[in-house]
Amino acid sequence: MRRALPLLLILLIALTGCSAAPRHHPPHPSAAPAGPPALTLAYPVTDPDPAQNVGDLYLPPARTGPRPLIVFFHGGGWHDRIGYHATASLAQHIAAKGFAVYNVEYRRTGSGGGWPTTLTDALAAARYGETLHQRFPQISPVTYLAGHSAGGQLAVWVSGHLPDPPAGVVSISGPLAMAYAAGRGDRSVLGFLGGTPAQVPARYRYTDPAEQCPTVPIVAIQGTRDRVVPPAVLQAYRAATARCPGHRLRVVEVPGATHLSLLKPHHTGYPKMLDTLITSVRA
Repeated sequence: MRRALPLLLILLIALTGCSAAPRHHPPHPSAAPAGPPALTLAYPVTDPDPAQNVGDLYLPPARTGPRPLIVFFHGGGWHDRIGYHATASLAQHIAAKGFAVYNVEYRRTGSGGGWPTTLTDALAAARYGETLHQRFPQISPVTYLAGHSAGGQLAVWVSGHLPDPPAGVVSISGPLAMAYAAGRGDRSVLGFLGGTPAQVPARYRYTDPAEQCPTVPIVAIQGTRDRVVPPAVLQAYRAATARCPGHRLRVVEVPGATHLSLLKPHHTGYPKMLDTLITSVRA
């Protein structure tokens, strides 16, 4: 009888396990909404890197009809330590709101990029994005540019160099006054442009959005507690563009938000950032 007891216990445990309902783990709180998988599309450049000269296209629900496309540039200080997967969740959230998103990768310092390759890659990606409505009926001919951090600088810069300007730009925590930031020790700007404004002045004149008058409406979203790109950098950009005809800049400050919290679902400022971005895009 004693020998039969362990066998009986094993049988009871097995039966209990078989009859229990399967466990469903709740989704991660930062998980993006479910939707169709992204389509990875390469954009044309000279001597492309197949791993970097690509973008993930997120399409809106088919029932929405043709919708504007947002070409989105990720941040990371123009350096290859951060890639476009960092903004995949945001791209999915935007698509769930009824827009198409082309989330772009590009060559960066440390991976074949830097000045000027990163700029030319971003420009090529945006020009390619403007053609996607010819292939996908869910996309309208209306295109916007957007980006976070260094991607905000790229979006604003690209907007002034496209043959067909976009309908508008949304910069999230973008270093839009690069010479000002470099003068206050921003190592990312120094690394990207290869020196200080005194050492490579022509590069700053060509690359710094503060050196150019906006050609399209620009919305700049800024966290008040950003220590990576402080609010003073955006204030310098605002002062520089105040001289421009039309003054097409709108600044949206997000109280308590940091550089990264604006990019993370369920963190300070993310809902306001997303709402501002969506309401800035018109059909």
